[in-house]
Amino acid sequence: MADLGGFGRDLLRGAKDKAGSLVRRDRDDEDDKQDVADQPADKVETPVEPAGAPEAEPELEHDGEQDVPLDEEPEEHADSSEVRELVEMFQRLLASRRPAPGPVVDRWAFGVGDVFAEHPKVPKRLRGLVRKLDRFGGIEITPREISFDGDDVEWSKVTEVRTRHVVDYLLGDAVQEQVENLPMPWFPGRKRLLDALGKALLTVTIATAKSQLERLDLDLRVPAEIEYKGAFGRSKELGAGVISAVVLADPAVNQCVLATATARGIPIRATGDELLADATERAAAIKAKVAALEAELDKFNRRFGKKKAD
Repeated sequence: MADLGGFGRDLLRGAKDKAGSLVRRDRDDEDDKQDVADQPADKVETPVEPAGAPEAEPELEHDGEQDVPLDEEPEEHADSSEVRELVEMFQRLLASRRPAPGPVVDRWAFGVGDVFAEHPKVPKRLRGLVRKLDRFGGIEITPREISFDGDDVEWSKVTEVRTRHVVDYLLGDAVQEQVENLPMPWFPGRKRLLDALGKALLTVTIATAKSQLERLDLDLRVPAEIEYKGAFGRSKELGAGVISAVVLADPAVNQCVLATATARGIPIRATGDELLADATERAAAIKAKVAALEAELDKFNRRFGKKKAD
């Protein structure tokens, strides 16, 4: 049997380094802005914008609070009503922004930043910054390229799209790793909201997988593995993280990716045990996946946001 736990852990390898480098870049931009603001007015050079240049987006302001490591914050856990609220918000926002049928025509994107930016517990002053979290957990599709969690590849370089059951992406501590590595700026209740996110991701996927037991024709394979040609013609792979995989489980998003790949003549191949011919075997495989997810949810409840043993 495939080591799905190892598969989930491999998906998150390097996520912490990526999160740290990108959030440091954002903060360096803010520090540079502050250095200029502290200079006397007559010493500040005003940059000359070329004619016709688009206006730059305004810089985001931080609240000045010292960031606290997640495992040093007081123990906080979301209750069932908070998890349900986040699940419903995620589903409602995604449903209202689904891509049009067929291959993508205009840019389409959705991620965790979109959800948190709408959440009432996130301070308004942080919502612009929080929206940037899409590049740590989100998907973007354009006629030119596809992007998972801020990593993109041009369609012209894609050689194959592989599909796998969405449950496989949430195993092996993958949910805990991705949620804990989100560089969410500190605010009162941050840990509780991230706890709700992890539980919501597992809860909505458990519900989706259980629905497949009632409808064995329901296809929960997601196109979350993109093989492409890298430098010197080497074969490389772009893989979705936990949040991107859950977004890809939405039928409209799923079909948008597949239709775009098909329109470009890119082959699509299923992996794993999703194509078992025998209905009894397929139902047994789905039940095993549900049980594995429920075990992950229990483990997440016990371990999220706690210091890891040395």
